[in-house]
Amino acid sequence: MRPEGTASVARSIVQHGLLNNGPQRLWYRGPMFRYERPQAGRQRQFHQIGVEFVGLASVISDAEVISIAWNFLKDVGLNDLTLEINSLGSNEDRNIFKEELKDWLTQRFDLLDEDSQKRIDVNPLRILDSKNNSTKELLSEAPSLKDFLSNESKTRFDYLQELLDNLKIPYEINNNLVRGLDYYSHTAFEITSDHLGSQATVCGGGRYDGLISELGGGSSPLDWLGYWDGKADNSCWR
Repeated sequence: MRPEGTASVARSIVQHGLLNNGPQRLWYRGPMFRYERPQAGRQRQFHQIGVEFVGLASVISDAEVISIAWNFLKDVGLNDLTLEINSLGSNEDRNIFKEELKDWLTQRFDLLDEDSQKRIDVNPLRILDSKNNSTKELLSEAPSLKDFLSNESKTRFDYLQELLDNLKIPYEINNNLVRGLDYYSHTAFEITSDHLGSQATVCGGGRYDGLISELGGGSSPLDWLGYWDGKADNSCWR
């Protein structure tokens, strides 16, 4: 029972050698299943549509998948959209920051909510995306990933903003925006809508350059954009 479609696409790319023909633009749709407890607006089964842009290292590919999402959601009639972006930097950037953040959080362990306490040793970056109000207030004083980005990562993120400006796509920088999967790198983004109740995110995605190599293929950059069908899930599009 698949939780999302990207891993299946990446395995197919490796199995069939699709990158031998150069960068690929792919898409998928189908039912997916959540493992965590169902909650308001998040059902156990949902339908997801996703696109993958594989094999292009340039940040131009990041801007392209964001523009696909933005224009699609506009076309289906969602006009109250907010795009948030962040840079997760390189693996080296994140590893340095992760240790600093973990030390800072450990010193304040008793002030964290229960879920965040569980995440300190597993994935402390996910705590930055906590929805708990007291934890969010505490994190306002936490170290920021943007202060640990290399010059190369900063330049890449600046260029992404320039591209979005040229495309006339409005955005906000959210330094606490992280994605739920460890293999993300550099660009992360979410698009939200005020018309969807408890689950405001209609689209989320980002970049991960190491997934195909982790699955046995060669080293290849891979961008991902995923969103899901509202007929099966109250969160509407993601």
